[in-house]
Amino acid sequence: MNRLRSVNQELMREFNRILVIQHIRSAKMISRSDISKQTGLSMSSLTTIISNLIDEGLVKEVCESTSRGGRRPIMLQFNGDYGYVVGIKIEVEGIYFALSNLEAEVEKKIFMKYPTSSFSNEQINQLLVNGITEVIKGCKVDEEFVGIGIATSGLIDQKNLLVLGSPIVGWTNYSFQGIAERFNVPIHVENDANAFSFGNIWDFKGPKSRNFIGVLIGAGVGAGIVLDGRLYRGEAGGAGEIGHIVIQNGGTTCYCGQRGCLEMYASYAFIVGEGKRMLAMHRQTTLSELSSITPEGIWQAAKDGDSCSQEILFKLGENLGVGIRNVINLMNPGAIVLGIENSGLGEYLLPRLKTEISSHFFAQYKQELEFQVRSNCVDVVLTGICAAVVSDLFRIPIYR
Repeated sequence: MNRLRSVNQELMREFNRILVIQHIRSAKMISRSDISKQTGLSMSSLTTIISNLIDEGLVKEVCESTSRGGRRPIMLQFNGDYGYVVGIKIEVEGIYFALSNLEAEVEKKIFMKYPTSSFSNEQINQLLVNGITEVIKGCKVDEEFVGIGIATSGLIDQKNLLVLGSPIVGWTNYSFQGIAERFNVPIHVENDANAFSFGNIWDFKGPKSRNFIGVLIGAGVGAGIVLDGRLYRGEAGGAGEIGHIVIQNGGTTCYCGQRGCLEMYASYAFIVGEGKRMLAMHRQTTLSELSSITPEGIWQAAKDGDSCSQEILFKLGENLGVGIRNVINLMNPGAIVLGIENSGLGEYLLPRLKTEISSHFFAQYKQELEFQVRSNCVDVVLTGICAAVVSDLFRIPIYR
């Protein structure tokens, strides 16, 4: 019984410590008395906790910039530069690495291309090690480097650091356990669309609504669902796979085995496929002048006035709008946030997309739906995955 009581006391101390850190972090600047009121902790208990946090360097005392007169009160502030985390975004052509402080403020970003078009898991692991080592240069690794976050497409087993399946990257049961052992810090693995939505929660540039869906468009189509300000992952962590909503019965066969998935009609693969189809039909288009058909090439041709390329992008927006409208009807969100890597695509995607989603079920009841476009979606994903690592570090013990 004494051992149990000792364990409970230790857990309660850690609970109170994390609770205080959370309040200081979220408030940006707060007084001791306000923390006491908000947490219910006595001033004597609070004094001990805060003194320890100040000694550790996690919290610092600052003077409030404005005062009603007299001595300016001493406030508390979270020290975001106490430690650093690495955020990683896995792409089809390479990997982004970012170094952020404990406020998920990115201070450094690099991109490393894959060494060849075909590579082994060992080569990927080595590239990850090289990128992490490069981006943390300048850190006191033993003291300041405290976590790694990895965002990638596919179905994730977070507990075991596994990518169960990511057809876009070509992984099945790909493990990041070796990276965890190599750097000896906590690792958080997240679906990239979830990281995108978490970034929108964190950076205060996202929607006002606490119920929104972040839709990420690129090599695939995915969504991060936010309900009451929290990510909803589903039973097995796969919530938000809107790329596999069927929008055309008997349509193009998807790599998942279904036919007519949204991803076959609203991803970069669709753009390239339609470009090649236009050429096969001998349509008059400047795409015939290109050495290879790429999403960037089609966008540039559309920008230069090529009607076939514009038609492809208009159709992409229409298809995407059909899929998102279905999600709106199912989830009744307050906002949709669209993440695209090429800001110029919006000019062609958005008109048809907005027309499609405007006919959603709730529109007849005059319900407002906020719509945002984030063209810097890679940066938002990196912020989100760094923030996810930080949130794990300061999560109350019973929720870990």
